[in-house]
Amino acid sequence: MGRVLLGVRTGGSRAVEYLIRASEALPLVISAHYWRALAHMRLAERDLGQDNIRAARSELSTVLDLDPSHSDAYYRLGIALHEYFEDYREARQAFENQILVNPGHLEARLELLKVLMEMGEWHEAVTSAEALIERDPEAFDAYPYLAGARWK
Repeated sequence: MGRVLLGVRTGGSRAVEYLIRASEALPLVISAHYWRALAHMRLAERDLGQDNIRAARSELSTVLDLDPSHSDAYYRLGIALHEYFEDYREARQAFENQILVNPGHLEARLELLKVLMEMGEWHEAVTSAEALIERDPEAFDAYPYLAGARWK
């Protein structure tokens, strides 16, 4: 005898029954991913505090594998990639992802602007600085970058 799922009789198929059971367990899986991501984030914070940047980078990558919407992990990864590894391309990607997840994070926008300037991406730096200033006219740190990018 089948079950009714979303108004449709399932017919009793084992595969459908398996999917129903799996969907019922989904909140537990999400919860487990959340707690694992939180644990790895705590390890990353510890590693950053001890200047163990390589280990922190690995932990932050694990956090993002578990929770691709973890904006703080993108931000901290971007900082590590930019300041310690001087990997501007990857830092840029981390900050752009962070801004997609949390558009209001002004510090990430400013860090992205710094990375763009160091990469020599002047046009994109101007666009980024203008967007930052439009979003927050009191983002005074952005004005010198805007002037510098326009001057280039």
